[in-house]
Order: sequence, then C-alpha cells, then structure tokens
Amino acid sequence: MVKEVIIHLNSDKGTVATYDVKTHGAHPSLSGKAMHIKAKSHVRYDLIEKSTGYAPENIATKRVGDDLHIAFEGSDLSDPDVVIENYYSEGAELVIGKAEDGMYYNYVPESAETSDAISALDAGDFAGQALGGESFITPFWLPGTDLGFSAMELLAGAAGLGAIGAAAGGGSGGSGGGDSTTPATTPAQTNVVNSTTSATITVDAVTSDNIINA
Repeated sequence: MVKEVIIHLNSDKGTVATYDVKTHGAHPSLSGKAMHIKAKSHVRYDLIEKSTGYAPENIATKRVGDDLHIAFEGSDLSDPDVVIENYYSEGAELVIGKAEDGMYYNYVPESAETSDAISALDAGDFAGQALGGESFITPFWLPGTDLGFSAMELLAGAAGLGAIGAAAGGGSGGSGGGDSTTPATTPAQTNVVNSTTSATITVDAVTSDNIINA
C-alpha cells in the first residue's frame, strides 16, 4: 500500500510547487479530504513515493469535468487522494515518475487504448495507468517536447512495460509503490515498470470498483 506521495510541479526553470499527499488507504481519517492542486501550464507532474524515492508503479485516474482525480494503491477513486483542479483546461500536462532504473517515464494506459490516456479521458471516464513508453533523463518540462502521446507511442508504451521492468529488476523486493494483487481483467494490464520481482499489477476496470487493491 502506498502511504505517502510527494508531487513536484516542474517547469523548465525548476520545481515551482511541491505537495505532500498522505493517501486515504493508509490514513482513513483523511477520507473526503483530497489534496487539491491547482493545475499549471508548461509543467510536468512528478510523482514520488516517499518511502522509496521512486514513482508509484500504478495509479488510477478519472476525469471529473476539467479536473483530474488520482487514487494511489489502496485508495478508491470515489474518494481520490489528489484532485488536480482545471487540469484539462490548463494543457493536460504530462504525469511522470522515476523508475528504479533511474530514468523517467510517462504514465501510460495499461489498456494501450489511446482514449484511456490521461490527457484523452472524457468526462466521467477512468483508467489505470502505469509507467511506460520512452524513457527520458529530466523531470522538468521541456518546451516543444511535451506534446502528448500518439497512438503508436501508447501501444509501444504498454508493450514495453515488461522490458523496462526487467531492466530495473535484479534487487530484492519491490519498490513498494505498486499494486500486486488487483484482479486481472485484461492481458495488457499485467506488466509494470518498477517491479523488482515477478509480481503482476493490474487495475480492475471491468467490475468498475475503482479501487487499486493492496
């Protein structure tokens, strides 16, 4: 279970805002008190699990109006940990994280469907996301580069999750940031980036329970 996540908003100049999010799954007394973040244009949202220094392996996302709701492992999208206000009207900038190989990756749809990309969600839609796709070395926004995903990049990102996980593996234990027991619903949802074991990670999008289970 993810207990605490640091979120940096990184522009091309550096980190412009930092938020410390205690998850509702680990801190039930915070239920109903999502961390509200005002969206900014020309930033990257960098997620860091505090206990590991790496990104959570999986997140659940939902679009509500122009806001982006995020729930971490053990939390429920009906009671999100984070609400990024006006995310979709402020450019729907990339949500990223650092994997155990030291490289940064975007969060891409576990389903490999273009419509499930964070930036492409329609109002009311939700989808599981995992680190994947092409790696990059900086968490900071780069003018002219953060232009969203193409359909081919999304498909390549989902297909590449296992390969990145293998490159990051070899240690003992996992990063602590991913779901390891959520029921599998789609074969494309079984691989993640940060795992240092052979555990599989999925989000239950068929039964619509909106929960990333521990």
